[in-house]
Amino acid sequence: MTITVRLLAALFALAILAPAAMADPTYTETDDRFYLRGTGCGAETDLFLSDRSGEDDYDGCGTIGGLPVNEVLAAEGSGGETLTTRGTAPIIVDANRDLVVVIRTESWFGDGIPGAGQSVVDVAITGTPAAGGFVPVALGSGSSDEIVVGADNATHTITLDIPDTAHLAELSNLSLEISWHGANINVNNLGMSGDSHFTVPTLEVVQD
Repeated sequence: MTITVRLLAALFALAILAPAAMADPTYTETDDRFYLRGTGCGAETDLFLSDRSGEDDYDGCGTIGGLPVNEVLAAEGSGGETLTTRGTAPIIVDANRDLVVVIRTESWFGDGIPGAGQSVVDVAITGTPAAGGFVPVALGSGSSDEIVVGADNATHTITLDIPDTAHLAELSNLSLEISWHGANINVNNLGMSGDSHFTVPTLEVVQD
């Protein structure tokens, strides 16, 4: 009789606790910013994404050994790169808010010697599921408005609507595909050292 009573009591306790254990977690809104970073120059250039900003060797790269060939007469010339995160913590995506990308394209010599012409940037951002899998999670893609370059070169802001399918996706790594083009001379260098970045709306689980 005692064993039966204890068993019934245990089952009753499990029945009470089960709904709480299976309840949806509570989240708080956060944001995670990722910076375009670069080291080296020319054949030794290494571009990547980081959740920390800093001074980048890639800034001013064009002043070493002169301008790259495709920058001398960049009439509709196009460049492209793919950058991925390194050593960043996993994130949980909040698709109810927009992802904002800020990309600076500038003269290889900095603001003191600006280039001239038009500048347009195209971006696409994906993530790798933290639980594994080969199918990347799309966070959005888009293009900036065309900017006529002036003394301050060009800073592009692109707002991306995250697909609903990415909501609550837990991602371990992010990848940014970026290209820049336009009829211009000497404005195709990616500005770094904190000038180019994107901010992902994220969620954190509220701990009881």
